[in-house]
Amino acid sequence: MAEDEDVTIDFVSLGMFILDDIEFKPPRPPVKDVVGGAGAYSAIGARIMSPPPLSRSVGWIVDCGSDFPPEVRETISHWDTSCLFRETPSRLTTRGWNGYGENEHRAFRYTTEKLRIDHDALTPELLLSKSYHLICSSTRCIDLVTNILFKRKCLAPDRWVNPPLFIWEPVPDLCVPDDMEKCQQALRYVDVVSPNHGELGGYFARSTTTPEGDVDKKAVEECTESWLASGVEP
Repeated sequence: MAEDEDVTIDFVSLGMFILDDIEFKPPRPPVKDVVGGAGAYSAIGARIMSPPPLSRSVGWIVDCGSDFPPEVRETISHWDTSCLFRETPSRLTTRGWNGYGENEHRAFRYTTEKLRIDHDALTPELLLSKSYHLICSSTRCIDLVTNILFKRKCLAPDRWVNPPLFIWEPVPDLCVPDDMEKCQQALRYVDVVSPNHGELGGYFARSTTTPEGDVDKKAVEECTESWLASGVEP
């Protein structure tokens, strides 16, 4: 992690870092040890918009298992972010297998045990971030927001007048009607929610794709209006 007392952390992701192995349809060869995971991609996006020295305002966490490739560590270090490398030598790095078939259909599975990141992983520097990216279930979203705010208050009760922004990315598998009530509760705790159109429609058991395969903007707007009508404001 970048050590600079003058650095203000603007963004922290609590998404996981995953090393991906990707297999394509022949004859394209597979690739291994690809940087992946929601935490990595959100951090990369923030880094693209934050050239040095602002790059150090981007915080994220990488759990390095006993098999963590040195070249990946070097690549991440060159990005000059406030990345926290957590050494976990008693385990393997979180890894995933991605297989691409017809029409770019993607299959995914974890090949090693995953290690989730929560509020207890945040250092004092990361606890004072201006924003947080969460990818999790509705219930866990509420738990993370509540605990982050509590830990911030304990650490520096007078430092911030305004609370941080919380950006919630729902877990795709849980974007279903049975989770709608919990989702609406979680929406009251966050500032931004970012499902894609398919995940949004999943909460309503509704297709958000046109017969031609495009995004059905009208359906997306109607689903969003339904969320707002339910009273999701804090």
